[in-house]
Amino acid sequence: QELICRDCTVSPHRNHDYYLVKDIYPIQQQEIESKLKKVKERLRVIASAMNDITDSERQIKKQGDDVKKEIHNRTEQIIEHLKESERWLTSQVDIVIHTKCLFLTKQKEEIKAIVDQISSCEQLVEDSLKYRTPEEVLIMKSNMMKQMETASDNANQLGFQSIEKADISFIP
Repeated sequence: QELICRDCTVSPHRNHDYYLVKDIYPIQQQEIESKLKKVKERLRVIASAMNDITDSERQIKKQGDDVKKEIHNRTEQIIEHLKESERWLTSQVDIVIHTKCLFLTKQKEEIKAIVDQISSCEQLVEDSLKYRTPEEVLIMKSNMMKQMETASDNANQLGFQSIEKADISFIP
């Protein structure tokens, strides 16, 4: 239904069907309002969808933050566990070092005792050869030879190889 014909707006009316504004407006208004109602409903649906999307976005960000916190906390726990493992392992290395060094200290003390014994024997023999008469040296020869052999035997029995090796290593 045409409200007014286009031709009639510039020239006299030519006897065709037309409607008056007062007659056609209520029908047109209903049609417009019906369309407006559909537009408003569509806007409500879109606004609801937008709210749902905003809520989803908020939830995703919150969950992401929560997961990040869980990752951080778990990482901290793992780091603390690793630090505890490090402390335990280094304490074990300290025990091994201490034990090996104790053996080496004992070995050094034994070697020093033998070195002292050999040095004393050496000094006695050198002093005898230097300051004693040939007769005195010959009288002492048996005793000097026995002392030198004993010192030499003690040195041979002990051995001079380190009983501990530098063989500490970390095998992951």
